[in-house]
Amino acid sequence: MFPFTCGWARSVSRLHGGAALCTAVLLVALALPAAPSAAAQPVRIAPEADAASVVAGTAPGTSFRFEPGVHRVRTIRVRDGDRFEAAPGAVLSGAITLEGFVAEAGRWVRDGDYGRATGHGFCLPGHDGVRFTACRMPEEVFVDDVPLRRAETADAVGPDAFHVHYESGRLVIGLDPAGRRVELSLVASAFDGRAADVVIRGLVIEKFANHAQRGAIHGDDGEDWRIEDNTIRLNHGTGLRVGPGMRARGNRIHDNGQLGLGGKGDGVRVERNVIARNNRAGFDPTWEGGGIKLVLSAGVVVRHNCVFDNDGSGIWTDIGIHDAHVAGNRVFGNRRPGIHHEVSGSARILDNLVVGNGHGDDRWLWGAQILIQNARDTLVAGNTVVVGPDRGNGIGMVHQRRDDPPGAPNPTTGNLIRDNLVVHAGARGETGAVADAELAVLYEGGNRFDRNHYVVASAAERRWTWRGAARDWSGLRAAGHEADGTLVEHGGTLDGVYERFRSLPCGL
Repeated sequence: MFPFTCGWARSVSRLHGGAALCTAVLLVALALPAAPSAAAQPVRIAPEADAASVVAGTAPGTSFRFEPGVHRVRTIRVRDGDRFEAAPGAVLSGAITLEGFVAEAGRWVRDGDYGRATGHGFCLPGHDGVRFTACRMPEEVFVDDVPLRRAETADAVGPDAFHVHYESGRLVIGLDPAGRRVELSLVASAFDGRAADVVIRGLVIEKFANHAQRGAIHGDDGEDWRIEDNTIRLNHGTGLRVGPGMRARGNRIHDNGQLGLGGKGDGVRVERNVIARNNRAGFDPTWEGGGIKLVLSAGVVVRHNCVFDNDGSGIWTDIGIHDAHVAGNRVFGNRRPGIHHEVSGSARILDNLVVGNGHGDDRWLWGAQILIQNARDTLVAGNTVVVGPDRGNGIGMVHQRRDDPPGAPNPTTGNLIRDNLVVHAGARGETGAVADAELAVLYEGGNRFDRNHYVVASAAERRWTWRGAARDWSGLRAAGHEADGTLVEHGGTLDGVYERFRSLPCGL
């Protein structure tokens, strides 16, 4: 601030208000912004530098720029106000390169220190019903950037697989590594820390050995982070773990081992991201796996994202979610429900395009494009829903006895399903409500379908379920629903409709 005096006022003292004028000018001057100083240049981090040490050696609130190349980093502990950006071509990797393999009985073996066997989560069972355990271990092997499948035992290693025997320190892979780049992920995360107002922008973040429910970017303990325009891929657990007030915008989050984006925090906003092909490691999606899962949060916004081909639910708001806004998303090809609102309070699910989800399990109404389960006061409106030609369901409500936390019931009540377009591309799927306990809660709890528009092969088909019975169009209306709904019969299979919706561009 420049020095300022009112000596000049004496020269105008003969004028009334000279002192008052000086005071007014002084107040205006104090309110003016200081002259801009030269912007601080970001601290540049070269690929060969120890990025974690560089960050630790600066003051909180520093800006950093990762230079082009592969940065094999240790976990970076962020501080309040830190900024991280990337030059084009900068990649943060949690993997090391491996050499020194020896051929042995048709496989290739390398001795070394691979840590110890620690895991988390629940894997899918095999065809024989025996639950696998390999998905729980966070380390992964990549050959020329392609992840190998973790085998349960060394004897089960085939050309596309690997196995780590921690006790003996042996790594076994099933293909000849000669002339190939072999990498092993070992670092738990790229960014972590209890900090506020952190920005991470424009990075490629890949191959971190994070456990399930931990993020390669782990913002669970932070507040008001901005995660923008990153590519987050090929990590073992969750790609991005959110915390209170986080803004996740414009990211490409794909091919992570357990979940694309997950976490909790009031005011989280997830906007304009592409989230695809997550849960490749084989976690049980009924536990947690797939595209997006948010819990224990109020005021979350999930809008204008493209969420597809995840091995689990597309968008899942579960346990203690209130005042959620899920709008304008394109959700297709996910193995379980497209949009799933569970054990929670109010939500608005509006204007989404939800196509061909639920093909992994469509018994009962589990494979619904939009599923409301033990949740209340939810508005589902303006959505376009397309049931695939051979699997899946339309819009469903499910009620079970769910006390979560104990003693706190979660009734399926007060939900309104209106003004949606529901298309059955083939002779498959139902819309409606089902319960396996407390039937009166569901059927007398103010849940209602009205003003929806259906496209089915025939009005005589039983495409709706209510009070334990499959119903045709007239039976649904007789049960008190769709007084102002409409129905169009297409007379057979809608050839190509499902494929045309799925083929719309999505950005990955």
